[in-house]
Amino acid sequence: RIFYIGITCGLSAAYVAGQIDYLSKILQNSPQKQIYITLLGFNPIQFAKTHKIENTHVSFKDIVHQMSQLPHHNSFFLTPVVGPESIVGSTRMKGGSCTKILLEILFSLSLSSSLPSTLSMSQPNLFPHINSSSKTSDFHVLKCLALYQETLGYVYSQSFKWVPFAEKGGASLTSNSSVYYFSENPFAGFLGITDASECPPTFGASYDDVRGFVQNGWSALGFKDGEMSDNISFDHFTSKFLPSLKPTDTVFFLSIDSTSSNNSLSQLSKQ
Repeated sequence: RIFYIGITCGLSAAYVAGQIDYLSKILQNSPQKQIYITLLGFNPIQFAKTHKIENTHVSFKDIVHQMSQLPHHNSFFLTPVVGPESIVGSTRMKGGSCTKILLEILFSLSLSSSLPSTLSMSQPNLFPHINSSSKTSDFHVLKCLALYQETLGYVYSQSFKWVPFAEKGGASLTSNSSVYYFSENPFAGFLGITDASECPPTFGASYDDVRGFVQNGWSALGFKDGEMSDNISFDHFTSKFLPSLKPTDTVFFLSIDSTSSNNSLSQLSKQ
């Protein structure tokens, strides 16, 4: 059983097209297989890209047409048009918020409907944004959206705390300096590394404009083969970047909570 969700803001990603094409052909040859394909994007499907995908003779629009010929219970199009976010920038800004909201609502609905009623009642805090007494999907969706609205309000009410950090990072970049993220915790570190990795494709940044580092490097993120060619360990930063660190560079130390502290970051900050 396969449940595939292909996410591409502009209905153009070749990687998604290839996967949909592969699964669609399996279904065409074996209709009895339990394969369910969902295309998630933020353009109407009639505006799917028409240029040929590299090294192929088909366009993304051809793939959309191929998918539309599948039985309705095997293929689903989830393509709301949400405004400018869906056409600006790349990865993180291309409908990223809407993608997160849609997937979380869908999965929470699925989980809540699959839970035995006894479990739902005995574990009322398991899904705090879901009212277990409600039997309608509409109510579930409204509760989720209310939670997102509450979160949005809180984030912007605290803007006086985080805006200065954004301004410091921006000042570094506009003065041809760099922004560095550090964390001893792999979860916090992963956020910094992800942000850094998206800056070149999203904003056309140079590779060293924004960099992320985590203690113990790639192994801290679960890579069993150790460091890759793109070293992200503290030691690598200390040996390669620290000697040329400028006063105009910005360094962010990331942690999971405000009470956490660690010797590695303390030593690094002193250096």
